Amino acid sequence: MTELLSESVIPDASGPSPARLRLTPRDCEALPIFKGIEEDLARTLLDAASARQYRAGSTIVRQGDTVDGLFIVNSGLVDLTRIDGQHECGVLLLSARDLLLPAASLFDEYSLVTARALTTTRMIVIDNEAAAAALARSPRFAANLMKAMSGQWRMAVRNILDLNCRTAAQRLGAFLLRLVDLQADRPAAVLPIAKRHLASRLGMSAETLSRMLQVVADHGLYLRGRTIIVRNRAQIEEYCGPDPYPQRDERDLDVFAL
Repeated sequence: MTELLSESVIPDASGPSPARLRLTPRDCEALPIFKGIEEDLARTLLDAASARQYRAGSTIVRQGDTVDGLFIVNSGLVDLTRIDGQHECGVLLLSARDLLLPAASLFDEYSLVTARALTTTRMIVIDNEAAAAALARSPRFAANLMKAMSGQWRMAVRNILDLNCRTAAQRLGAFLLRLVDLQADRPAAVLPIAKRHLASRLGMSAETLSRMLQVVADHGLYLRGRTIIVRNRAQIEEYCGPDPYPQRDERDLDVFAL
């Protein structure tokens, strides 16, 4: 989370083709999918991998397209959104070490969402054939992928529960509190995305978000610019109600999404 928040949020701009960057073994050392796999397999995957950098606002994958590799977020923030004309429906916000649409890349499925870089984003991309061969060869690599995909499914279910069990203001308050808790080591918690992307992620319009910010402020939580201020933790927690899911940090499942 600290890495992601060190990125500055840049206004959307249609970017050119992603820059290709040199990839080193060190780039892969901290990636959960490499954890515990055989050394020779790690070298094979590294040889089949490349690094790409995307400008903020550029599209990484379009909905309806296939994915040309196993994408892993190395740094930055990636928005997964379903786009229907002018309407956008946010799904997940991926951050460093998250997998990007692994089912689409490994099983030749069409993407249901568009993936966009919200900040300058660096991706590590493993060739699909090499990833599929590693999946067939290595139980540990398969387990690492299954763990991350299970964690993303859990996050998706949490989002569905939020949409069905909480009001718009409760969703907003709970999401901002989660950002505060993820940044407990910082002097002040900040919102790492533009407000319009926050609205999309929480399933509301920008106009509704403006009204809901006043509602949560009336219950002890304020958003001043990008800074999140908690005046009364007990009050806002009581207002948001009990979580509709058991307490668990998906980072234990190698998922770092929001």
